[in-house]
Amino acid sequence: MHAFRIISLLISIIFVVQWPDYCSAEQNQNELVSRLMKVSGLSAQIDQIHAAIWAAAPADAFASEAQGNEALRRFRKTFTTDRLMSLVRDQMLNSFDEDKIESLIKFHETPLGRKLARIQKDSLNFRNLKNMRESRKTAALLEGKRLDLISKIMELDQAAEINTQLAMEFVLAMLNPEALSDTQEIYPEASQDRRKTSVALEKSLVDETTILSYANNLKSFDESELAALASFLETPEADWFRKTSGASFRNAARELGKALAETLASRSN
Repeated sequence: MHAFRIISLLISIIFVVQWPDYCSAEQNQNELVSRLMKVSGLSAQIDQIHAAIWAAAPADAFASEAQGNEALRRFRKTFTTDRLMSLVRDQMLNSFDEDKIESLIKFHETPLGRKLARIQKDSLNFRNLKNMRESRKTAALLEGKRLDLISKIMELDQAAEINTQLAMEFVLAMLNPEALSDTQEIYPEASQDRRKTSVALEKSLVDETTILSYANNLKSFDESELAALASFLETPEADWFRKTSGASFRNAARELGKALAETLASRSN
């Protein structure tokens, strides 16, 4: 009996001692991921996604401004910003790498990292999207070393490929939301040839949009800053961030496409 009581007491002590440590470790992971999302500008981007998508809608999509505002409210409610934040955070926690995350935070606290984060924070606001569409002259003037550096940054970022994937996830989910699930093949085998043709056409459009975007967003970077940014994008932590955020945004694009389809369908009801 005494032995049983001692064992029970030891188990209780171990539980009491280890549980706070477990909570502390989990809390530390959450805090690190949240901090990275904030300092990198990722959280600000997520905050602006709904409005950025809505800004692309035709001006005559709704009978009145009030109807459009109500539809935007439903769109935000169908797939909320909080759910988007959770989706991205969960993806990072599933691939959690403390050393890489701390290195990424450290980079984003440097002058170059803060400058990059400011650009990320503003990348989806309406003013910046408008400037991007009007920045063809900026892109056309790219030449020499600056053009080479921006092209290298785009290549390291896998910008065109990722943007093409996001666009297709979003559009396919919007056009046929019932056909998509987390475990289902998005592209039926019968449509593979048609999909390849579509990807080639879309990629040419994405390439043009991407160079406009990079030319506009990086216009305040001098050549030494562009070279430093390219060097950072070659690091293992930058690769981890790119892959992890890319995976979460592909899921987000799918969910946002479904949410938009649901919102537009409810407009006619």
